[in-house]
Amino acid sequence: MVVDLWFAQQPWSGPDRQEVTNRVIARAITLIEETRPLLPGVREAVALCKAQGLFVGLASASPLHMLEKVLTMFELRDSFDALASAEKLPYSKPHPQVYLDCAAKLGVDPFDLRGAGGFR
Repeated sequence: MVVDLWFAQQPWSGPDRQEVTNRVIARAITLIEETRPLLPGVREAVALCKAQGLFVGLASASPLHMLEKVLTMFELRDSFDALASAEKLPYSKPHPQVYLDCAAKLGVDPFDLRGAGGFR
């Protein structure tokens, strides 16, 4: 989606938008593998939620295969009950659709969701 926005503003010749998107995602995964930037307290927060009997979901604008790979790399995949990606949804963040999708996958009312962002 971001690549499409850039292409609309400044069209280029060469690799098509899908190829550029694939390259960006591959590079992002490589950087994550190299630097392993897991924010402090993430494991503990997820474990606390699970210990309290809460469902844990991840709503992201990133592609689903990237979410799977990163969570598996950090050995957190089994701690998440649902993953929702805006990759194939009509709208991405900040639109709430990915959160609504995550709530549906968890089988909970969207008004019962609580969120934590990956902001620095």
